[in-house]
Amino acid sequence: LGGLDIAISNVSTRPEQQGEAAWREAFETDFLQHVRMSNLALPHLQQGRDPAMLFVSSIASVLTTLPPGEDGYGTMKAALISLTGQLAAKYGSKGVRVNAVSPGPILFPGGVWDQIRSAHPSLFERAAALSALGRHGRPEEVADAVVLERIMSRRLCSNCGLDYNLIFHRPAKEEVCDVCKGKLVARADDNPDAVKGRLQDYHEKTQPIIDLFRRKELVVEVDGMK
Repeated sequence: LGGLDIAISNVSTRPEQQGEAAWREAFETDFLQHVRMSNLALPHLQQGRDPAMLFVSSIASVLTTLPPGEDGYGTMKAALISLTGQLAAKYGSKGVRVNAVSPGPILFPGGVWDQIRSAHPSLFERAAALSALGRHGRPEEVADAVVLERIMSRRLCSNCGLDYNLIFHRPAKEEVCDVCKGKLVARADDNPDAVKGRLQDYHEKTQPIIDLFRRKELVVEVDGMK
């Protein structure tokens, strides 16, 4: 198919086991599944255009107090950050950007925190207080932050048109193309306000169409746990 441009690994589940079995469950789901996906994706990402791999970790990776039963979850999310750094160092020279994001509690209909809001409202409120915003985050806020970081790091040679990225595909000399020595520039619309405007257009105009197709059962969703 000509390579893979982006892979996002967002695997997790709620713990169902107890004791040592719960730790094995956390290792299998919250760490090893990410290893498996990276092993499958990275050979194809090296054939992609401006390729990137993103792991979704969690704020739990740095917390010392977690909800009951989630000790293994936080530990595995911390291990995932270590894995991300190792893969970034290994594959950055091959043109593949590997990053992780660590969101706080994210609220969406039918999700874990939506269920906790009804079953354990005090826990729901305590989790919201962990966020700098004082509330639970939304999935689109995480996605928008990832898109903004990616776009703002782009640079283009004004002479030959070669693409660069200030994070993982930097020129040998700042602002100078390695090939033709032309000046590297950012696109006029690659600024925070313009990008946020494009993201707003997506949420207001494109996302409703996807939602409509989903209601008409024309969207195919793949279960990453199978």
